[in-house]
Amino acid sequence: MAWDHHKLLAWLQEQNPITFAEPADLAAFKKSNIPGAVFLHEKTASFQSCGISFGVSRRLELLAEQINTISISDGYQFTGMVQVSTM
Repeated sequence: MAWDHHKLLAWLQEQNPITFAEPADLAAFKKSNIPGAVFLHEKTASFQSCGISFGVSRRLELLAEQINTISISDGYQFTGMVQVSTM
C-alpha cells in the first residue's frame, strides 16, 4: 500500500526534523496533501508552487532524488514510498 500524505510527513520529520522548522512551510506542505508516489517525482518548483519556501523545496527535491537512486542491487526498490524487497 502506498504512503498517503500523513505517513509521508511523519517520515520526512523523522528523517530530518528541521526540514519544516518554519510553521508556514509545514502548513503549506500539509495543505498540499502530497502522497508518497507523487513526492518521489516532484521538483523544487513544484514544491514552491504549493507555497513551500525555496530552501525547504530544494531539500525535499534532494531527498526524493536520494530515495530514487537507491540501488535495486541493494535488494530494495521504493515504489510509491513502499519499500519492497527484491531479494
